[in-house]
Amino acid sequence: MDTKTKDVEIELRGPLSKKEYTRLEEFLRQKGYFKLNKERILIDYSMFILSEGLEKRTNDIRLRVTNKTPEIVVKIGKMGGAESRKEISILGNQGDFDKLVQVFAVLVKYPFL
Repeated sequence: MDTKTKDVEIELRGPLSKKEYTRLEEFLRQKGYFKLNKERILIDYSMFILSEGLEKRTNDIRLRVTNKTPEIVVKIGKMGGAESRKEISILGNQGDFDKLVQVFAVLVKYPFL
């Protein structure tokens, strides 16, 4: 049996009141541990693909910068569905953000998914 520790990302979405957020933050401070800080900017161009809308959308086309490293991200599959969702990303080099925005503009204008 493999005894290596694996990182697992868990993402829960939903509205939180300020009080609920404060309670959750306090719980995580007590029971969790800080692992990594990420500074992230996310541009989700697929929000503007009017033919799909948010409810029917099965593909996301995103541009994000995490800790100054830009990347193009394509997510395939229904958002929030029971089925698995596939994520494909291509990292750029620091300073390549403008180039990735240009590539992104072409992808959004001529969606391939």
